[in-house]
Amino acid sequence: MITSYGGPNRLTSSELYTLLNRVNKIKQLVKSIHLWGKRKSASGRITAHVGNLDTYFEDDRKKQIFLDWFASFVNDGKIRYFVPEVNSSDEDLWSIIKDLENSGVKFG
Repeated sequence: MITSYGGPNRLTSSELYTLLNRVNKIKQLVKSIHLWGKRKSASGRITAHVGNLDTYFEDDRKKQIFLDWFASFVNDGKIRYFVPEVNSSDEDLWSIIKDLENSGVKFG
């Protein structure tokens, strides 16, 4: 979703916050969340499904806006499926999971 709006580097912090909060209107319809990272290659090309949230956002403030929103979105008592897609490494996958847990996301 963020990519369809130009990605985190094209969105200001305010625009990212507004975009994410628009999704709250359909919160009760969301049954799963597909999440991955992105990373720039040596040639500068951005590749999906690799990396973690640090390499995706490249901006601590925007990453924190996302994590705060994500935690508030999923911590409503409704069971949802978490569908990560990280093809780069176990370390990148665990980095995303730890970021989510540190933001208060509960996995069950």
